[in-house]
Parts: sequence; C-alpha cells; structure tokens
Amino acid sequence: MRVLEVSDSEGAAAYAGKLFRRWGAEVIKLESPARLTPSPAADLYFNGGKRRLPVDFTSAAGWQSADELAENADVLLTDHTPRTLESLRILELGGDAPIVRTAITPFGLDGPSRDNEATASTLLALGGYTWLMGDPGRAPLTMPGNYVFCQAGTYAYSAALASVMSGRTGPSLLDVSMLECLVSLHQFTDTMWLF
Repeated sequence: MRVLEVSDSEGAAAYAGKLFRRWGAEVIKLESPARLTPSPAADLYFNGGKRRLPVDFTSAAGWQSADELAENADVLLTDHTPRTLESLRILELGGDAPIVRTAITPFGLDGPSRDNEATASTLLALGGYTWLMGDPGRAPLTMPGNYVFCQAGTYAYSAALASVMSGRTGPSLLDVSMLECLVSLHQFTDTMWLF
C-alpha cells in the first residue's frame, strides 16, 4: 500500500501516516520547502520511516510531480486548511485514480466554521474537555500534548484503511473534522453508550 501525506506539520496527517507506516505501508511525505523544522523528537516520532520530498505546490512543475505520485497512491492524507486545499488543489491530486483522499481539518471541509482557525486548546474547549478539568472557581485547564491530533489521525487512519479495503473502484473523499472526533470521545461515557 502506498500513502501520500501532504502536510507541513507533525499533526493529524502525520500521525495517520505514522500508523500506516507502522503497519507496513510505504509513506511519502510531501512538504513545502518553507515548512518549519520540527523538533528532533517530534520528527523521529511522527516521521520515522517515511520518505520525504520537498514539493512547491505553487509551481506547475511541483504540482505535476505531486499529481504523478498521487496517481500511484492508495491513500492521500492531508491536514492543510480547507482554504489551502482549494487554492493549491491538493484534493484534486491523482485525478481519476482510485485514491482515498482524506482531509483532516479542525471543523470539516464545509459549513459555517470551515475557515475558522483553531488550536488544540480551542478545540478541546469547544469539545467540552476544559469543563471537566481544573478546580471549580478557577480558570479551566486543558490537556497538554498532541491528544487532539492523534485522535483525529487515528480516526482518519481507520476510515481510510476501511475505504481501501472495501474494494471501491473509484476515487473517494473522507472529510475528518477534529472537533467531531473530540465530541465523539467526550468523557468516554458517550463513547460507551454509542458502541
């Protein structure tokens, strides 16, 4: 299985790519030449074993190169914003190839909040997590680390793998909202009721 990860961060797409790599997939991470250098620990944890290529999506040659890679991929993972996905045409990569395009964004690809910016802390607050933490009468607390991104990446990995294994014959689009992932996991009580 070949996975194309289009991401400039060690976030949800990187974690989904890590899961694919862990279980034997070839993962090619496409990064813009201007991306910030990650910490060595985060880089090793999220990107170990991936093939990494710099690609300038704003140039015709760069986009064509990425398009050719996508034509031979089973899954495309990205956590760029909806606005960036549209302006760089990332979800068009691979044309009619039977690729599972998986977009992981804070609020989904459409709807009134799609272009809102978010951080892990704001998503945790919107998902109700900060209400559960800290002492009454004091400022709410939030979870440290990559919880939001790892949970959304796990959802994206599971959905993309299921889609590949389903035997579908054409391209498909998976829209993974980080907020919806958090809401579905809230307190795990709701999760137990749901499942």
